[in-house]
Amino acid sequence: MTGEWVMKRSEELIGLSVISIEEGKELGRVSDFIINSIEGSLEFLVVDTGLKYFGVKVLPFNKVEGVGEDAVTVQSRSSISWRLSRKFLDFLKKSDVRVKGTKILTTKGKLVGIVSEFLIDEDSGGEIAGCILIPDEGKGKPGIIPSEEIVTFGKDILVVNEGIENNLLDGFVDSYKQIALTI
Repeated sequence: MTGEWVMKRSEELIGLSVISIEEGKELGRVSDFIINSIEGSLEFLVVDTGLKYFGVKVLPFNKVEGVGEDAVTVQSRSSISWRLSRKFLDFLKKSDVRVKGTKILTTKGKLVGIVSEFLIDEDSGGEIAGCILIPDEGKGKPGIIPSEEIVTFGKDILVVNEGIENNLLDGFVDSYKQIALTI
C-alpha cells in the first residue's frame, strides 16, 4: 500500500458485486453487514446470491481481498461458503448494533448529535475508522469522530470521550455533508 488511508462509507458497500478472483465469476451482491460492537469493526458482509432456500451466505470481512468502486473481491467461492439460517441471522442482526442513525453521547452525559455514516478502513480488516457526527442544532460543527475517541458502540447510543468537539477530524466532512440530508 502507498500509506494512504483507504476508507469506504458503509453505504458504498451495499449492492456491490462479490467477485471470485480464481473463477472470474460474480458470486452475489452485498445486501447488508454485521458489525462487531466489541471490536468496533465490520465482521461480515451478507451476500445475496439469489438462492434464498439455501440460507443466507455470509462473507467474513477478513476474507475480502479488496473493495473497489464496483466490486468486492475474494480469492474463491469458498470464502463465502459459510451458511447461516435466516433465523440465526435475524438473531445476530437484532442483537448487534446499527451505527448509522444512533445518538452520540459523551461519557459525561452530553448529547452531541447523531451518526450519519461510518467509515471503514479496508486495510485494517474492516475496522471502523470513524463516524461522521451531525451535531444537534446549535451544538457545534459536523466532523469525523476518530475511532480512538469512541468508547462504546451501543445498540442505541454511540458513547464517545468527553470533549469530542475539540477532537473532530474535518478533512473528509465536506464530501459527506450531503449524508445529513438522508437521515
